[in-house]
Amino acid sequence: MNILSIDTTGFSSSIALVKNGSQVLFNRISSGFVPNKNWWDFPYLLPEYHQNFLMKNLRNINWKNVDAIAASANSGIYTCILVGLSMAKILADCYKKPLLEVDHILAHLYSTWLERSPNDLQFPILIFSASGSHSDFSLLKNKRECEIIYDTVPRQAKGEVKVFLGIGKIFYQMGKRLGVISSADSGVDKLMKAIAQGNAHKFDFTKYYRKPLLDLNFYDFMDSIDKFVKKGNVNINNVAASFQESINEILINKILKLAGMKKAGEIHIAGGISENKHLERKLREKIKKEKLPFILRYPVKKEYRLDNAAMIGCLAYYQQKYHIKFINFKPSITR
Repeated sequence: MNILSIDTTGFSSSIALVKNGSQVLFNRISSGFVPNKNWWDFPYLLPEYHQNFLMKNLRNINWKNVDAIAASANSGIYTCILVGLSMAKILADCYKKPLLEVDHILAHLYSTWLERSPNDLQFPILIFSASGSHSDFSLLKNKRECEIIYDTVPRQAKGEVKVFLGIGKIFYQMGKRLGVISSADSGVDKLMKAIAQGNAHKFDFTKYYRKPLLDLNFYDFMDSIDKFVKKGNVNINNVAASFQESINEILINKILKLAGMKKAGEIHIAGGISENKHLERKLREKIKKEKLPFILRYPVKKEYRLDNAAMIGCLAYYQQKYHIKFINFKPSITR
């Protein structure tokens, strides 16, 4: 079954063709980020960008090779979701194809299934998925049941828009407060360079974190570090490196403790956080050193780790095949 998939939930526009939930025939992605624009301007700027991207990339589709159309729905920036979903509905009606609606955040949970067979996975699977707009723990009990254990993400008012502050956004905001990142930067590349030049063990910020296991709100934690920096002259690179070391230590302890409590066979890391090589290395080292009984998996390619349409096609297929039941899930919508 070939599913043409569309994702326009945020800054990225993407279109993909996915066969039987795992084989990606193509996956095209483009970012609509514009330097030096305020965040609250993007819900009004991005829809036109998404529309132009889709119109360009839909011209050469061979519709005889498409069995269904899938589109992101629910979670994301509301004005952006409408572009992709409306386009998908028109195409489905025009070419007489079934329309499958998939939640963007849930699709991240299944991005590790791309180019893999679910028959090779050892359930239950604990998933830690996070990016700039979401942070959550989920448990795949089996192929047919997914429980959202924690998905509460703080919001910050930006003009008339309430912005989700996932862990990825915390790193971005920290970079801005340290003066490493400016509004012209779409990501945290400059922060990563500063971290590479710093001493990760200069400061221990874990002592400022006082949250229960099932809590992924790091906004107050960042405020504590911010106050520490303002006390006197400190090396910014050391602060940045120590911040990453501390937050990764906290995350690893949460992930491994929760995996043990849930008797997980595997741990999957998904979303933008899966691009954090430092976290991946430290997590693998601790599992190996302590001889923990967990298989650790990441999405097999970088393009599946960030926002993309391939994961939409993946979940759309398995939703139809297994009639997956999602427990405790609520969409996260920015209006």
